[in-house]
Amino acid sequence: MTMPFSSRRTRPLALAALALALLAPLLMPSPAMAHDQLLTSTPGENAVLDTAPAEVALTFSDSVLTVGAVVMVVDSGDRDWVREAPTLSGSSVTATLNPEMPEGHYEIKWRVVSSDGHPISGVVPFNVGHGEPEPAAPPEPVISPSAEPVASPAPAAEAGAFAPGSPLRLAAFGLGGALLAGAIALLVARVRRTRRPH
Repeated sequence: MTMPFSSRRTRPLALAALALALLAPLLMPSPAMAHDQLLTSTPGENAVLDTAPAEVALTFSDSVLTVGAVVMVVDSGDRDWVREAPTLSGSSVTATLNPEMPEGHYEIKWRVVSSDGHPISGVVPFNVGHGEPEPAAPPEPVISPSAEPVASPAPAAEAGAFAPGSPLRLAAFGLGGALLAGAIALLVARVRRTRRPH
């Protein structure tokens, strides 16, 4: 006569299931973190304006952090025409300009801290008055000595010990599989013993 399963016989399988549940977050692939991006600017890139703008506005793909933001509007002589510190509101950054800006070539040099904690920067050229826009300079990683980078724990975790393909993550996967295989083998052996004739 076959004996019913007891809690002691099903315990190895339960422990294996618990181990896999605990290891699942480490074994599942995680999406790569992406920095925020500049979506639009006013003035736009290479815009030619009849008169000087009262302000510049930048719109990003997500809300940027309220620390470390720098916006400069410089002419060909590197004079900055921004009147005061930029204003941040969610994904928008604005900066008011000196109304005495003359005609000429300008570049919006911006740097903000992305929502993932990493600084991002870029350059948006435009012209006031008629004339061909000058080619844009490559983005500068730092445009102000006072703007300190803000570290983010998210990318560090992605590139850490449990990153996809890392030895520790592969070892965790192997351990979970071994625990499950051992628990199933132990459960099968106990079931066979209970079915032996007495």
